[in-house]
Amino acid sequence: MDVDGRPWTVRVLGRSEGGRRVGSAPLMLLGFWQGSVAEAHGDPDRELLTVGRGLATLSPVELLEVLARARAPVDADEPRPFFVDPGEKRRR
Repeated sequence: MDVDGRPWTVRVLGRSEGGRRVGSAPLMLLGFWQGSVAEAHGDPDRELLTVGRGLATLSPVELLEVLARARAPVDADEPRPFFVDPGEKRRR
């Protein structure tokens, strides 16, 4: 897809068909690489978990909206704090 004259490659990185429970939605993790398909290798520049069964279920406008909300992937090896500020005292 092209955004502002620049190519972006979109791929489904993973998906969940939902479950048997009422209200379970099918989810897919989309990866976005800036550049053509030939340039899209390694980790994506951005990614986002969204509702859907495949790329074909998203319109071009929806893909643009998903790309706008997508963020850089989180490094799995980087530890994340459980609390935002563990030194902060709790009020009672």
